[in-house]
Amino acid sequence: MTANGKVSPAQQLYSIEAEWSLIGSGLIDPDVFVKAEVQPAMFHQMDCGEIWAAALELIQKGITPDLVTLTDALLRRGSSELPGDITAKLTRMLNSVPTAVHFASYAATIKDYYKRREAWRVSAELARAVTRKDDFDKSLARARDKLDSLTLQKIAKLNHGFILWAGELLDKDLPPPIWLVPDLLPAGCLAVLAGRAKLGKSFLALQLAVAVATGGKFLEHDCKPGKVLFFDLEEAERNLQDRLRQQGAGEGKRPESLGFLFRFSPLNEPEGMAQFIALLQAEKPALAIIDTLASAKNGKIDENSAEFADLLNPLRGLAQESGCTILFLYHHGKSLYDDPVLDLRGSSAIGAAVDVILGLYRKRGQKRATLSCVGRNVLDLELAMDFDKQTGCWQAMGEAAEVEQTENEKTILDLLGRVTEVDIDNLAEFTALTPRAVDWALKSLLDTRQVTFREVATTAKGRKKRLYFLPSAESGIANTTLLENV
Repeated sequence: MTANGKVSPAQQLYSIEAEWSLIGSGLIDPDVFVKAEVQPAMFHQMDCGEIWAAALELIQKGITPDLVTLTDALLRRGSSELPGDITAKLTRMLNSVPTAVHFASYAATIKDYYKRREAWRVSAELARAVTRKDDFDKSLARARDKLDSLTLQKIAKLNHGFILWAGELLDKDLPPPIWLVPDLLPAGCLAVLAGRAKLGKSFLALQLAVAVATGGKFLEHDCKPGKVLFFDLEEAERNLQDRLRQQGAGEGKRPESLGFLFRFSPLNEPEGMAQFIALLQAEKPALAIIDTLASAKNGKIDENSAEFADLLNPLRGLAQESGCTILFLYHHGKSLYDDPVLDLRGSSAIGAAVDVILGLYRKRGQKRATLSCVGRNVLDLELAMDFDKQTGCWQAMGEAAEVEQTENEKTILDLLGRVTEVDIDNLAEFTALTPRAVDWALKSLLDTRQVTFREVATTAKGRKKRLYFLPSAESGIANTTLLENV
């Protein structure tokens, strides 16, 4: 450092080569402008910072930065250079690197020099403040805050703040959404399959994995075929082999694109998340299943804390960026409200962080289960589900409300086939259905003329009630209510 406090030429805290090479890498691969996580202010050369800002603005508008679009963007931003000079400079930057492979090292160099320049400015300001007694404490506080931010790497990710106007959005030619499983799972989303313990979630997840890996059907929906990674962190290889064979995966079309991992570093640790990202980048799966999320983390993060979102938000971003649907298995809490969001165990941040929530419900002792689906870009859906113990597969019987309605109607018809006539209260009592369920079923049966009724007086004031019976028994109906052979 020189006597006047300036950095000497031998100590210049910048690298023109790194700045030009990073911009050149971005012109080769436009994704570099986002992946590098460099802010315009980090460049020493003002023209490089201006080029970087213009590129980020183009990306925000959905335009790919290249020699032409960047030249136009810089002119719009008020550049005093001629268009030909701007294009010539961008061309030299493009030719300064043969490939974009090493962009991360260029970005690291720029960030390091930026921190060093900022630290020098802080130290120079503090040195000057020593002789100014009145504002030394304020200067010291500012210096402390700035050095803390540099030391702890609290440089925020890019938040460009560019406005996308409604007219521009409406004019965009955006592709339609891609579904991994139509109506249930979009491609590139973060989803959770939750339910009580030992309910059959793992069987359902494995069923999904096989269907995607083979391009088959899942709950009567055609799956988009693709590679599947299944992180089975709770089962042994033998148990998984038995389940695959039980579901018929070894017969006919084998799920060759389905791979399993039985051990993995905790995802809430930097090493584990880095390994997970590298694995998705290398294998490019269409679906990654984590069974279970509780086994994929360590005790440093509490599921009852809002910090749990710090694990899920990066996973959601990774799913959206990679196009891989990430599904993790989870548990319901002790108290159930028949609401897939509220029933998730732990913090409400979990439900807020995921895109799709699948809730599997079944009362103890009952065969019939319900799969509820809610989330972003999916319609609320409830499917009636039966589990086949022989094949180890779940079967969708139809929309839960329709299936329940049909079964309630069948129950009422069965009872009316064994009695002469009956009122709605006795129908509810002898079928063990709620009065509301009986009422809805009767309305449908009356509309289709499968059931008819007559009205009889019940009091001296002429109050009446309906007695229901099958049309075939109409000729034998008397004037009194009979309950026979129940």
